[in-house]
Amino acid sequence: SAKFVMHRGFDLAQVEPFSLGMARTFTSQRLAALAATRRLRGFTRRYTEALQGWDVLVCPTTASPAPPLGELSSAAPFESAYAGLCDFAAFTPIQNAAGAPGLSLPWGRSAAGVPIGVQLAAAPGRDGLLLEMAQVLEATRPWQRLAPMLGG
Repeated sequence: SAKFVMHRGFDLAQVEPFSLGMARTFTSQRLAALAATRRLRGFTRRYTEALQGWDVLVCPTTASPAPPLGELSSAAPFESAYAGLCDFAAFTPIQNAAGAPGLSLPWGRSAAGVPIGVQLAAAPGRDGLLLEMAQVLEATRPWQRLAPMLGG
């Protein structure tokens, strides 16, 4: 229970519905969650092997431009919030699972003017390479040129 892990005064009613849904999913599907955890343990090695011969992986940051405010709310029913989040953020969890560096740069705008990012990723331990590349890209295409003017 959260009270055991956190502290006696922990108020579960103050936890977001999304976090409660994640906890409920894990506890109701323990065997599947443990199997997934076992698979993740080998993912860093497989990810590193897949990137051999490549310096940087370039992909979208998200599957679509940012949705309207509130559409991916953590207060929405868990099933719809989780499905929406998985669809939207389909690319970035890979680096998290692999323990690999990844960064997102603002690279343009949608037809509606919503910022669109590009993600750069590399093998574990190649953080410096990504930062150097981001610095070069920023120098050639500064975000300030794309950002809206303040006050006007």
